Amino acid sequence: AVRLLLEQANQLKHADELELADIKIMLASHHFEEACALAAAQMRVDGVSIAPIKTVRERATGIPSEKVAPPPLLDGAFLLKQKIPQGPIYRNVLAAVYREQLNERVETVTEAQALGAKLLDRELE
Repeated sequence: AVRLLLEQANQLKHADELELADIKIMLASHHFEEACALAAAQMRVDGVSIAPIKTVRERATGIPSEKVAPPPLLDGAFLLKQKIPQGPIYRNVLAAVYREQLNERVETVTEAQALGAKLLDRELE
């Protein structure tokens, strides 16, 4: 838990680079507030403005709880149907599609499958 907290605090120090998915992943870990406090403390010590932390907190409060860690729209069954042998490609494709889902750029199973197929083509080239 300490390592995760430190990683999240480090990410928060670069708040302007965070995607919606990053914030949702932090919220789902249940260490978001602690990470914000740690990042703010580190930034104060460094003499840097904590305004980015405040901005991230505002963004986080606007995320409905049901959208923080929704069930994935795509799972390994889709990849099995594509006759793809199980392996690291599953993790890569499923993680990429889920990240797009968390970023709200993929909102339906059909969109998830289309992206999954596109990523599979890329991975298999």
